[in-house]
Amino acid sequence: ESQDVVDFDPMLADLALRLRKLGAHVTLGFTNRIPMAVSYGAKSAVIIPDWNLVGDDLSEKVRLRPALLEAMGWMPIQVHALEIFADPQSLALRIGEILGMEVLAKAQTLFDEPSFEETAAGWGEANSDNDQRLRNDKPPHWG
Repeated sequence: ESQDVVDFDPMLADLALRLRKLGAHVTLGFTNRIPMAVSYGAKSAVIIPDWNLVGDDLSEKVRLRPALLEAMGWMPIQVHALEIFADPQSLALRIGEILGMEVLAKAQTLFDEPSFEETAAGWGEANSDNDQRLRNDKPPHWG
């Protein structure tokens, strides 16, 4: 999985991580025209990001290629850059539902525990809480 982060598009690598956490099998870099393939159970999908559309003309990119993939047994899922950037977890849940996962019935967490860099010790601070000091540290005019 660490190789995915280095070698592939960062937004697709993040989406792959989220889909793997949901239980899907994800292959990044499936082919040069299929940057991501996802499967769960007997269903397989091709993720087609709008920033990665390649082909001779718009008709091939938007209409013909998805129809060809569908005829070959894949479910083409078109993903927009704004959608994956703004709310990647909702996109992962939507793809999971399309593949037949029951992801909306239970709560999902992306990371089980914070990384060391996200802790107070990672910032070089003591692991103490200063809430009480902040409550008592009021300006004089507050009374």
